[in-house]
Amino acid sequence: DIVFLDIELPEENGFELLSYFNPVPFSIIFTTAHEQYAIKAIKVNASDYLLKPIDPKELILAIESVKTQHTKSNNHYENNLIRIPTINGFLLCNVNDILYCQANGRYTEFYLENGKVITSSRNLGDYDFSDTSLLRIHRSHVVNIYKIAEYFKGKAPYILLHNKTQLNVSSHYKDELLSILEKV
Repeated sequence: DIVFLDIELPEENGFELLSYFNPVPFSIIFTTAHEQYAIKAIKVNASDYLLKPIDPKELILAIESVKTQHTKSNNHYENNLIRIPTINGFLLCNVNDILYCQANGRYTEFYLENGKVITSSRNLGDYDFSDTSLLRIHRSHVVNIYKIAEYFKGKAPYILLHNKTQLNVSSHYKDELLSILEKV
């Protein structure tokens, strides 16, 4: 989530290191003894710039600021990517490639159109899917509304996805789903 990055490093400088990422999928807090790079740090959208020796109070404020930014952005990027934390780090996935998400205890499984399943190290409730095509339809399932082929009403309503996966729709989420499907 956060990379603490010095600027003057043995092989490359911190800015050269960042050039390997496009876009940069994490927040950057520069930790350096060099004041002269502050403007350049702003240009690469650094979250903060801490001068060494680092004041613990400034470090706490910098981390809190990044946490606030993450809460606002909630794993989403302008280019329709979602960051999925995994045990080994994280993956960037296009929301359009996701069929549905399924809760699995403390983990979440992301089922993709290509048949791949990504296991996230976060539980389903930790995600905020607002401003995406992903919608909660059950306490255990979030679905990409553009992947729904059919809706079946009744005492136990369910949907059928394009790939023939059947997912139950709980009564708690049914009205919101129907409201959204009427607009599609």
